[in-house]
Amino acid sequence: MEHVEEITRFYVVPILLFFFFGFFVLLILARFFYNVRKKRIENAENKIIAFLIDNFTSGYSIEEIIANSKTFIKTIPFRRSWCKDAFIKELIILKNDLTNVDNEVLQLYKALELHKRSIKLINYYNVYNKRLGFFHFQELEYHEGLKYVTPYLKTGKMRLSSNRRKQKIISNAYITYLSLTNKPIDFFVNFPFKVLEADVHKIIDVLHHNKTKIPRNIEEWLKSKNDSIVRIGLKIMVYHNYNASPKLIINLFNAENKMVRLEAINSVAELYMVEAEEPLLELFTKETSNRNKKGISRALAIIGSEKTVNQFAEIITLDKTLNKELKLYMIKTIEEIDDNYFSLNQEVFDSEIILMRKHIQTHNALSI
Repeated sequence: MEHVEEITRFYVVPILLFFFFGFFVLLILARFFYNVRKKRIENAENKIIAFLIDNFTSGYSIEEIIANSKTFIKTIPFRRSWCKDAFIKELIILKNDLTNVDNEVLQLYKALELHKRSIKLINYYNVYNKRLGFFHFQELEYHEGLKYVTPYLKTGKMRLSSNRRKQKIISNAYITYLSLTNKPIDFFVNFPFKVLEADVHKIIDVLHHNKTKIPRNIEEWLKSKNDSIVRIGLKIMVYHNYNASPKLIINLFNAENKMVRLEAINSVAELYMVEAEEPLLELFTKETSNRNKKGISRALAIIGSEKTVNQFAEIITLDKTLNKELKLYMIKTIEEIDDNYFSLNQEVFDSEIILMRKHIQTHNALSI
């Protein structure tokens, strides 16, 4: 027993204390070097920001800016990857903040061979790095980068450990390709994955920015089994005021996905498809989503007729379980179609409906 106590006292305890002290010292050193590196990065970023703003706002030609830049990068650790990333990041911010500098920013990006850094990022295995490289090409409109993006449009070309990682990469590759290509985008109908809501808006922004022509197979987009493609197709139709397929759009009122139904509802209003009034009224009676019912109400305020007024008036009068917010929307819809209806039929409605109508008139609530 004494022997065990001696081992514990003279060997185990000192060894544990040594490792604890060593670990504590390592933590302090790690924190110290982290702060040193962080300060170094901040100093470099501040220099880059000041340099870029000064050069791009002082009336220099692009040749002068490039020459100044090649001298400037000798004053910062430009060979380090983090420094190149910082330079690219500030170029993107500058491009977005200033007007009429897009071409000059792109020329500087290429002159300093920063595109090689973006290509290297895309070639990394790490998903974050690949997406960052795609982002650089997209934001700086580096069209020559298309050949590095195209391989990622084919799902079979990648050997990744998870389908989720593959999906993220392919989604970003498609968005980047759409932002850089001037070719027809008919191929996008075959996109295999769900598109995140944020990416749906990003894709539409890209198409608007590039003034992309409507796909020749746009009607096939509405028949896609991928709900994301259906929604994007509807948004493209609205943007191009393409109203040649009312039946296809109205058929989407029966879609299982409530977001597809809502997109179709909004589309018939934007495209002023008056033939959708009756299908919308029918959908209203069976729709389970309150958000979609509000969308129907907004749409009918634009394309509705006396038929809508009569059906909505009956519902708000008889349905005592009706959601009050939805009831406000319906009253507003009736007002939009016939602003004299409540005045001429005041005796039919209870005090709650009259008060709701006054609230809408006074506060201009729920503008449709």
